[in-house]
Amino acid sequence: MKNLFLIIKEVYLNQIYLGEKPNEYRATTDYFKKKLEGREYETITLQAGYRPTSPRLVLKYKGYTVEKLTHEFFGPDEVEVFAIDVTELISAININAEVVVKRASKFIHSPFPLSHLGNKKVTISFPESKVKLWEM
Repeated sequence: MKNLFLIIKEVYLNQIYLGEKPNEYRATTDYFKKKLEGREYETITLQAGYRPTSPRLVLKYKGYTVEKLTHEFFGPDEVEVFAIDVTELISAININAEVVVKRASKFIHSPFPLSHLGNKKVTISFPESKVKLWEM
């Protein structure tokens, strides 16, 4: 299985996990052209940091489009970017419990009983719509 691995800031990883950010953007540099153009992947792993315990998302790779945008991360000028689709979550590892509760509250209308986890990291996976949750 071919996997595209990218490092990402945790704030953006959390936005993707919460469904607030449908694309991950990378400048159309020679490096990312070589990494993306003409290549097929099955999954994409986004990781916030370089430690083995860093928060990470595994998503189905659904391709990219080329767009132009202005964003503080790329500077004041409009830039051309690869907009990588990050909408189909497979699993989430070492995600902050508060973020997990926020996502769960979108699907569960009663109070979600995870307040005892506080600020700990948790792992959650989504095989066939069954949610498994355990403390790391």
